[in-house]
Amino acid sequence: MATKEDIAEIYVATFNRAADADGLSYWDGTGMPGTGAKSSLTDIEDIAEALLRSEEVKDMYGDPFSDGFDRESFVIKLYDNILNKKVDGTDDGVKYWVSSDVSNAKMILALLAGAKADTGDPMDKATLDNKLEVGLAFADAGLNDVSKAKSVMSGVTFDDSSVSSAKAVIKTLSPTDMTIEISGDGETTAHVLAEKFDISTDSTYSHTIVDFDTTKDKLYFGDDITSKDISISNTSDDGQVDLIYAVDGGAKVITITLTGLSSSEDMGLTESHGLDAILG
Repeated sequence: MATKEDIAEIYVATFNRAADADGLSYWDGTGMPGTGAKSSLTDIEDIAEALLRSEEVKDMYGDPFSDGFDRESFVIKLYDNILNKKVDGTDDGVKYWVSSDVSNAKMILALLAGAKADTGDPMDKATLDNKLEVGLAFADAGLNDVSKAKSVMSGVTFDDSSVSSAKAVIKTLSPTDMTIEISGDGETTAHVLAEKFDISTDSTYSHTIVDFDTTKDKLYFGDDITSKDISISNTSDDGQVDLIYAVDGGAKVITITLTGLSSSEDMGLTESHGLDAILG
């Protein structure tokens, strides 16, 4: 079964970027936040082939499954994406893969395996390991912006300091838009979309949700983190519930304002998706 590390490496090789959080959740079977949508594919070769059919790949290289696909240019780019190696059509490796009848998906997997092999160049392994580490850090931070995913990956090399630099940048980025789903009596009654949280500094964020009935409505953020991980305080009858998370030894507060809430009412919070990632 494909792991998220396997899939994140495919993102590096194919897209030359970090995996976006939603994409990685879809392909690794975790399920996308909010919808829970996930791929039924579990074999890494099948996933690699599916990613090669994406519009992103077509925009970058053309259609890998078309008769006129420029395989040589694609192979040259793969060497750069995976290993930061600038090669051309005269390189023995490029010539081998261009003449091979191995599928593009299998070729990508073979190049990744070769980079990680103990018998290979240690610098190649270090480069791929570092790119994988940054790719996972980006996804784990809940980030989905493709341009930022490319930018973060662009400076990663075999040098471990490049990983530290990339992770420092990741910490300054605003996480992906957060979707809060509100359900009443088991039915979705409203959605609050595109709520952004900048977690680079300690701050308090507020969002107002109207017509929230605390006797039957619930806040739902996904399936990954249960309510036991969330500290809820409601010290006054002001219609506010503070969700407090300890981060790096400190605390960040997200305040969700629920109209009509009294201090004696139970908010009925069920589960929360990825708030550890959203808060760094």
